[in-house]
This record gives sequence, C-alpha cells and structure tokens, in this order.
Amino acid sequence: MLKKLGIAGVFSVAILLILAAFSGHFFYPVEVKLEIRTSNPENCQLFYTDYRRFNGGQSFFSPYQSEGGFSTVCFRLPKRYIKNLRIDPGFHSEFYEIRKIEIRSAKDSICWLGAEILKNFVTVNIQANIQDSDPYLRLNSNPTPDVQLILMKPLSAYVTTIDKPLVVGAVILLITIWIAGLILIFSSKSKHITYLLKNIFESAKRRFLNLHAIARSTENNISQSPAIRRLKKLTKAFLESWLSFTIFFVMMIFDRIMTLQYFGFVYTDIDQTVIWNGAMDYSNGVFREPFFYGQNYNFMLESLLAVPLLWMNIPVYMALPVVTTTLSLIPFIALAVF
Repeated sequence: MLKKLGIAGVFSVAILLILAAFSGHFFYPVEVKLEIRTSNPENCQLFYTDYRRFNGGQSFFSPYQSEGGFSTVCFRLPKRYIKNLRIDPGFHSEFYEIRKIEIRSAKDSICWLGAEILKNFVTVNIQANIQDSDPYLRLNSNPTPDVQLILMKPLSAYVTTIDKPLVVGAVILLITIWIAGLILIFSSKSKHITYLLKNIFESAKRRFLNLHAIARSTENNISQSPAIRRLKKLTKAFLESWLSFTIFFVMMIFDRIMTLQYFGFVYTDIDQTVIWNGAMDYSNGVFREPFFYGQNYNFMLESLLAVPLLWMNIPVYMALPVVTTTLSLIPFIALAVF
C-alpha cells in the first residue's frame, strides 16, 4: 500500500508540474500605455504584483523626454497572474501631466482620459489639479519624490487577462488523466505496477542504446570519407586562424550593440540608478564613500570607468550599460586570444 501511495504522490506531482509548465499559455498579453508630459527627462516605472507587495523586482522602467509635447510610454506585462498595478510617473520633476492611460489585453481594452484617471487610481504624494473639462490630469508632487498612481481595483476588473475556456479545458483534461491514473494505480496489484514500470524503463533503455549505436556507426562511416577528412582539416585551420576570431568578434559586438539599443538603453532597475548617481558624483569630483551607496561592500567600479564617457557628454543611461557590457566581455576576449 505504501508503494502505491508513493507512486500516486509522484504521479500527482507530475500532473501539477505539467499544469504549472503550461500556465503561461492561460493568460492574455496585457499592454499599459500612457501619454505623459513633464518639464525634465524622466523615467516612468510600472510595478505589477500578484499577492505580494509592490517591489522593484516586479517592475519595468521606460525613459521619456517630453520637449513640449506628450510622450507615449508603453509597457508589456508578462503572461502570468497579475493582481494590481502601480505607476510611478517620475522621480525628480515638480509636476506631471497625464493625458491618457490605456490598458489593453488581447481580448478587450479600457482607456481613461483626464479627470477619469483620478476616479480609477489612488494617488500617493501627489496633489491633483483638474476640472472635469480639462483634457489632461496635472499632478504636482509633494516634497517627497515618491510619486505613485495605484489602480483601485484588481486588473481583472478592467480587462480580461485569463483565457477561461482554455483554463477550464486544460483543468478538466488533467483532472480526468489524474483520476484515471489513480484508479489504475490503486486497482492494480503492486507487482503489476512494478512490472509495468520496469518494462517501460527497460524499453526506453533499449531504444536509447539502439539509437546511440546507430549514431556511432553512421559517424564512423562518414568520418572515413576523404571529403569529410578534408572538410575537418579546413574547419580546424579556419577555427585556429585570426579570420575566424575576427568574424566571431564582429558578430559578438553586433549582438551587444543590438542588446544595448533595444534593452540596455531602454530599461533599468533601482541598483543601476544608484550606480548612475555614483557616476555623476565621480564625474564632478565628489567621492562620498568607496562602496556602493548605502552598503559597506561592493565597489562601484562601473561608475568610475564611466566618468570619461560622461565628460564626453554621453548620457548616463547610455554610458553605464556600455561600461558594464565591456567589462563582461573582457574575460571571454582574453581567453579567446591567449
């Protein structure tokens, strides 16, 4: 009986793991879009949460620069259960003007304009000045720069986030398989179950050994061909030459440039902004402490190396990712050369 309970437990865990592995397909992609304006270049941060509190690990950054007109800031949320949202429009400005907030899923969407935003968001550290007829919402930040807009209701109250027919179908299918499996386990004798599992294991082992033998035989036959031998020689000579190093080096640099262009220069996190602050201080000759601000460990080497780039008027949100990427590539280049 204990053996059956153990097998049933393993089978149940396998069913749950299958359900968890495919859970991402149960959710629709959700996009949050803002039209926002302020007087200074800013970073808008969107927090999303499930059952926990808001934290920086579940957030996205997007820089924007108004220059007179409204900027469109767009966030794409991960395909998972999301209970609530929080929007931090910026960190340094005295005011923010928001014309529109739109939340869109693959199924439907909702949009708030001007005064409608205050009816659906809780404001923190903000003084709102608006009339019902105004085309945009003006937010004046308090002395505390932590400006927040928190969605009043759960996200699912506004847009459809879960593909319910797919969830119901998948759950019914897995429950049916689970019940059928339990019936089979507990209605069979223990020796029959052991015999069945042993046969499955032995059959898989034989198939694997046969495939391995066929692959080795095919490899030996091919490797004895003169054309293959010559190809191996040419390949070895190419891989040992500086030409191959140059080609792969150029491909690597191109890959890093694309990564910086579409990710490194677009998104950031709280730790990176602290390093930005350190780089700005170092570039002005201000050295507050040798460690990461607020800690007694970890040096801000990237901030120090980014100083020459800041002196060349390269923006800090570009200088630091370039330095970090370069530092991460140096060990691989050194191993390839030496």
